[in-house]
Amino acid sequence: MTATKLPKMVACSGGSIRNDEIQPPTDPILILTLEAQDKSVYLLPLSDKVAESLLQVLASLPQLQDYLSELELPARPRLQ
Repeated sequence: MTATKLPKMVACSGGSIRNDEIQPPTDPILILTLEAQDKSVYLLPLSDKVAESLLQVLASLPQLQDYLSELELPARPRLQ
């Protein structure tokens, strides 16, 4: 895998979560939409492991703890 350098990101305007009913489990679980300083838009696919780490980081932010506690997060599929 090669690293990609992104220009200075100024916003995350959204994201989409994989729909396990219609998408294969090999698709990224989360795709973030990032906006660069020059107004370019980038899609950043995240694996299950990276998305889980991101959620842990976000959950540690005091201003998001109340919001995240109200969310109904999908159960993580178990590997068999």
